[in-house]
Amino acid sequence: MNGFNEKQILRMSDLDKMEVKNRLKHLSPAPRPLTMAIKCKLLTGGSLGYFGLMFAGVGLIFALVFVLSSRVLPSFRLMAANTETMGEVVKIESTSASVGGSRGRRGTPVFKIHFKFKTPEGGEYHQFSYVTGGLYNSDNQLVNEGDSVKIQYVPSRPKFSRIVGARYSTFGAVVLLTLLFPVIGLTFVVLGYRKGLKQIYLLGHGNIADGKITGKVATGTKVNNIPEMKYLFEYKNSIGETCKGESRSLPRPEIGDEKYEPVVYVHKNGKNYAELVDALPKNILLNEQGQWHSQGNFKTLLAFFTFETLLWLMVIILIAGGISQTI
Repeated sequence: MNGFNEKQILRMSDLDKMEVKNRLKHLSPAPRPLTMAIKCKLLTGGSLGYFGLMFAGVGLIFALVFVLSSRVLPSFRLMAANTETMGEVVKIESTSASVGGSRGRRGTPVFKIHFKFKTPEGGEYHQFSYVTGGLYNSDNQLVNEGDSVKIQYVPSRPKFSRIVGARYSTFGAVVLLTLLFPVIGLTFVVLGYRKGLKQIYLLGHGNIADGKITGKVATGTKVNNIPEMKYLFEYKNSIGETCKGESRSLPRPEIGDEKYEPVVYVHKNGKNYAELVDALPKNILLNEQGQWHSQGNFKTLLAFFTFETLLWLMVIILIAGGISQTI
């Protein structure tokens, strides 16, 4: 071709426009093999996937700490429990937890109250409940060690029990709000997978066409305070139909700098799937032989498998921990 040193080329934007068009013109016939590094790079979902990974990772850490340690999931088994008996307070101890407060003032302390009780079948059980500030009896007197208290429990599993008026979990159901963060993050991760699978198919089976950008709008997602954009474009497929498509990417100078932008598309089962070539991940290139490849293969693979493994491992731990607490 033009004598470019391939080792110095890190991304498509490092090539001049004529070289890009020349390489796209000589794209190898479909189906094209894609390396594992390219597939992993695409499955991260670009800026959408990276945002999801960070959001889900941080959210899962908080969920693991607060949801599992607070015993909030098994407390739901007590919601339908209507069996009560009398028990005895064995021990009252303070915890490091508190509710409310501010930076200079500690909130109301949370106490852990140990108790014991017997079921009609004769079994004796030891458990504990949590209360904010203190536990009071029907006479509005503070409950102390050795006092009798009313116990609510699940007959089939008496270990699921609590003092009436106290909590089974440290903070109550409000802790479940921490699950919103990993759920939102994992939603972006799954959407990133979906986008990546589409791009993998496009690179392996797609054709090239000239597209024209017809508009762009912000998606509302930001990465490092940079807004992600949705680029709208039109192109003609292999049977002459004018088709519309869209690509999501952080702003790049090479997107929209020409009258016609290269588009990779697939016409399948009466539907068209397309992507702007300039909106593909930056370190995916088309070499002189017409094959897609990626720079920094080892780093891409290592980063992908490390982050993905840690992410889904935390999901498994959270689910397994929740199940183990409720059986």
